[in-house]
Amino acid sequence: PFAHLMGWIENPTQGDIPFTHTLKEVVVSYNPPVVTVFNVKEYGRRHLRTLEYTSNMSLCLHEVSGEPYPDRVGGVLAMSGGIPMTTVAPEPSLLITRALNSEMGTQTLIPSRFMAGLLPACLVDRYIFWQSENDDIIGYEIPKDGGDEDAADVIGADTVSSTRLKIVLSKHAGVDNSGFCNTAADAVVRRIAVVDLDEESENADENRPILTLLNVVAAPAGSLLKQIGMLLSRLDNLSQVLVWSESEVSDANQSCAIDLIELPRVNLSFRAKRVEKIDGTSEHRLYSNDNDGLYIATSAKAREFVGQLLGSIDHFIVLQNEDNDLFVLVPGCALPRRLHVDGSHLSVQVLLDRRNKEWIDNMGEIRCYLYPVHSSKSFLITPSLASSMYLMVMYFITGAYQEVYKMVESCVSEDLTSEEAQIFNQLEFLGNDNHPDAHACRLKLSAVTVGLGNSSAMKCPWSVFEEMREYVKKYDFVSSACRLTTEEEMLLLQMSIPPGVGHRLPAELVNRNAYVSAVTNIGTLPVGKTLSVKVGIDKPPVIDNFDSGADTSILDNPKNCMISSKLFGAAYSRPEEEQVAFGGLRALEFINSAIDHGVEVTSARYGFPLMYDLLVGTVAFKLHPNDRTHNWGRMLVRLVPSSDFKRKSAEMSSLRILSENPTVAQHPHIPKFQIDSAVSKFKGMFQGKDAVSRVLSELHT
Repeated sequence: PFAHLMGWIENPTQGDIPFTHTLKEVVVSYNPPVVTVFNVKEYGRRHLRTLEYTSNMSLCLHEVSGEPYPDRVGGVLAMSGGIPMTTVAPEPSLLITRALNSEMGTQTLIPSRFMAGLLPACLVDRYIFWQSENDDIIGYEIPKDGGDEDAADVIGADTVSSTRLKIVLSKHAGVDNSGFCNTAADAVVRRIAVVDLDEESENADENRPILTLLNVVAAPAGSLLKQIGMLLSRLDNLSQVLVWSESEVSDANQSCAIDLIELPRVNLSFRAKRVEKIDGTSEHRLYSNDNDGLYIATSAKAREFVGQLLGSIDHFIVLQNEDNDLFVLVPGCALPRRLHVDGSHLSVQVLLDRRNKEWIDNMGEIRCYLYPVHSSKSFLITPSLASSMYLMVMYFITGAYQEVYKMVESCVSEDLTSEEAQIFNQLEFLGNDNHPDAHACRLKLSAVTVGLGNSSAMKCPWSVFEEMREYVKKYDFVSSACRLTTEEEMLLLQMSIPPGVGHRLPAELVNRNAYVSAVTNIGTLPVGKTLSVKVGIDKPPVIDNFDSGADTSILDNPKNCMISSKLFGAAYSRPEEEQVAFGGLRALEFINSAIDHGVEVTSARYGFPLMYDLLVGTVAFKLHPNDRTHNWGRMLVRLVPSSDFKRKSAEMSSLRILSENPTVAQHPHIPKFQIDSAVSKFKGMFQGKDAVSRVLSELHT
């Protein structure tokens, strides 16, 4: 690691519990940049780590619990997991020990949470770990449900029946006197094949080699192991990648060959082979155990070819055969999503959720898509409907709309498997893509699936009416490769049903329908004849101008132009400070409710009293600590209906003047709106001394 930090943070105080703290261990790597945070927890008089946070789930040895979220560290966008500032409260610990026989001695159970981040998660989940008296650790494989027959299922190239992990610790010299757990040790992790599940004995299977685990995360930058690890991280997180060596390893820093690679979650494995070439030279290749004759291509030229075809899609590796035919291997068990950003620009950044259990379960046994590259090197061959749909969705996410448009017709079926259905359903989350070509792609898919019926699994989740309307508005900006044919436009215009009963098509769709109909019939015109198309326009809506003129009613004669009903003033209840003053969700809900219900001068909740309180600063409404309440009041004043601001009244006049003159609104002598008691409210209404009348009279004065 680039840096290894130790420290502590204070725990929240809890009544009579004395001051406590949580020990933190932070590991920082820079190539690539990753930050990993552990809590150091006392367990049975020993300090052990628990993984709490990683800035890059793809490059961590464990997948932190909780919903992953996008984050940037060192300029690299990745899926982060966990919370770095968690605390640990003191609690009792339960130690479980056993003594299977005198030779093995006493063993202590190591809970899996203390192995997280130290070993790949696929091993932590598959084994139960017991620590011997000499501190070495043995991992016993957890039997699968279903008896011995299921327990013998294959998980990797050389793994049948049962296996056992042996972890030998080599402690560094020196004693830790700091109290921050600074003693260190290296570990050699071996996987030994055994012929049965008997934990009391070790009947090794001599027909299978002993494998030593190689640490991709700790490998030096630029080393072959690091390069292979980064390549494999395109297929799955490193917590699900196992790199093994058959070399006899006696030291953790010893160099050794790479012989076997396993990716259990995507059901892939690779075996290293030394190949003699025709020219007499030899090279080492990583051959796929799942795709006969294919090995990982290492040439930059092959990667460049495929990169041009896939654009911004980068979670793939390139395979090739002896004839130099290229194949693209894309993992299908990663749920793809587009990064959501603010509305200033469209994001085409792909985020992959690789641990979505429902998505993975729907994949079945084959969890990768293999795309042969056509001999012309100009396009990929999609061997199945699922592979076509997955590639189409990935093109859509990355903004390759022309590729999406070309693939639409090959992604249609009356019935969908659970795997195909979940891929198709991802299109619903791309409905906020308002690029002109995106509208064309969605309309194309609607046109080719209309014959399947409304009960089809491929019923498009968007409104053809809305999509067609946007397509026509942006037609000049739709690329030529994504433009619909006249026949498709006619079909989609017929499918464009405006929402609501009795609503008619807007003028742009009526005009487009007339134009497309004319283009369709132009071939039947006699020679020398012309065809005219009548178009119409919508009558523009009447918009009343809020700033059409000054209203000086409050200055001239307020008594004669007050709103007669004062019920809105009597019914007004000032918002509680904790509801609006500290931002957050409650303040946002309050302002959204005001906009949804409508702001009117005579509204009891969102009317003159509230706007007046905001303008003069009585109600400290804030979404952000730097907000000025006057600005919120000014915004609400401009949201009142035209019937309110067109009518000259003392109430509206005072709101106009205060909203346009913040210095006047903040003057210390500006009267505040006083809320009367329950009895005084009604007395004041009949005597002309209610709260609204009083504040208007004081303003005039």
